[in-house]
Amino acid sequence: MRTATKISSLNAGQVLRAEGVLTPEQLDEVTHEAGQTGERLADVILARGMATEYDLAKALVHQLSLPYIAAKSYDPPKEVKTVVPVATLHQHRLLPLDLFGDVLLFATYADLDPQVVADLEAETGKRLAFVIAQKTELEAVLHERYPPEDLGKQVASRLDQLFGA
Repeated sequence: MRTATKISSLNAGQVLRAEGVLTPEQLDEVTHEAGQTGERLADVILARGMATEYDLAKALVHQLSLPYIAAKSYDPPKEVKTVVPVATLHQHRLLPLDLFGDVLLFATYADLDPQVVADLEAETGKRLAFVIAQKTELEAVLHERYPPEDLGKQVASRLDQLFGA
């Protein structure tokens, strides 16, 4: 099974439930909250202190048979840095790590919506593979290597596209 299928096949709550970190009642509770707020389930679980980043990473590594990586210790090649738009990386909290032929390797700290995976594969023309990292470290490295684009520049660029300036 490809790792893109693995990372989108189970949600973080199901994984933590299978590992005994969450009870069925807690899973129902956070699933409802995530549905109401639109937040990622993993973010709700972490914010409520129901699991630690380590618990989440360990559970994903075990349940999905994906490798763990310390994101700050991986130095990606230059060609990886331009494959996916920076805004997309921040939106989905994905850290591009490497490109092996037609396989693009990302670090993530939680499951991904299958549609996001399909869209990224279509957009990049690459098959996606994933490794697991801890949220805080992944986000710090993401902001350091791929600073969020200035919102004003994004708006100006979009206006130029719309009105042909």
